[in-house]
Amino acid sequence: MGSLYQIPILKVSFDLELEPWELRAFRSAVSSIAGPEHILFHNHLDDRKYLYKYPLIQYKIINKRPAIVCLKDGLDEIVHFFNNLGDSINILGEQRSIAVHKVHFNNWKFTLWEKPDFKHRIRKWLPFNEKNWKLWLEQKAIDQRRELLRKILIGNILAMAKGIGWFIDGEVKVEILHWNEPRSVKYKENITKQAVDVTFKTNVRLPAHIGLGKGVSFGFGTLLIRRD
Repeated sequence: MGSLYQIPILKVSFDLELEPWELRAFRSAVSSIAGPEHILFHNHLDDRKYLYKYPLIQYKIINKRPAIVCLKDGLDEIVHFFNNLGDSINILGEQRSIAVHKVHFNNWKFTLWEKPDFKHRIRKWLPFNEKNWKLWLEQKAIDQRRELLRKILIGNILAMAKGIGWFIDGEVKVEILHWNEPRSVKYKENITKQAVDVTFKTNVRLPAHIGLGKGVSFGFGTLLIRRD
């Protein structure tokens, strides 16, 4: 066993009818209820400045229900949301009833092992910036594309570790097992990006439902643990 780093993680899912494309609106509604002064809910310093760090409050769809995943300081901040939450929430101008469905808390031990024994699937992952997308199009060979995804995913894992304050003392290893062809997804209004679903192994013990890469605060790059 290699380096170990432990943090609290809280997952709260809600009984609320919500389509996946409404997750951004859900995030906005939660931020409004908590109060704009609580930056971890929205990561905006002001109208023009963005907090460029790994989000400690993330919004997901888990088992077809909207959910909030809080890491570290996000657990302290979520109190501001629940203190102000009533029995309804405004989504895109429509008042909808809301209730807590399930709460799950644990102290997760991020661990670095010698071998890549942990199998995951990452959904709606956004690995491509302009440079990487150009490389993807240029590199037609399967092994080249596999290596490109591997390097990007290692970078995303390291960025996540830095964002939660974990210094990884050792080499992060990733094996790309399978991926679906990139598909266009709506990222923001009038902005689309290329998303990929990837199955991989790594030597980093990661929890389910946290995100890696771009857009993790509103549902992109969500990790699922594979046990097959």
